[in-house]
Amino acid sequence: MLVLIYGLMNWRKLDFSDLKMRGEVMQISVELSAWLKRYADGKSTMIVELPEGSTVKDLIEKLSIPVEEVGFAIVNDERKDFDYVIVPGDKISLYQYILAG
Repeated sequence: MLVLIYGLMNWRKLDFSDLKMRGEVMQISVELSAWLKRYADGKSTMIVELPEGSTVKDLIEKLSIPVEEVGFAIVNDERKDFDYVIVPGDKISLYQYILAG
């Protein structure tokens, strides 16, 4: 499985061959908040290939982001739970918890 990460005019490939195949492969657009992009070598935008049936939680785990670091996910401009099943063409933004004091 191949993941392409785009940032600052360059593409980077990540191999996710250990990802459990559950069906056809789909491409989704992923955007990481400033805090979470540290898990993607500073890249904030990427195109990810995942098997159909993958959830937001599966995506988070495969990006090697600790689930407890992610506060919420926005899928196609709507807030979704981590058990949301991703569909081809989804645009997903991941954000850290926001603390105010």
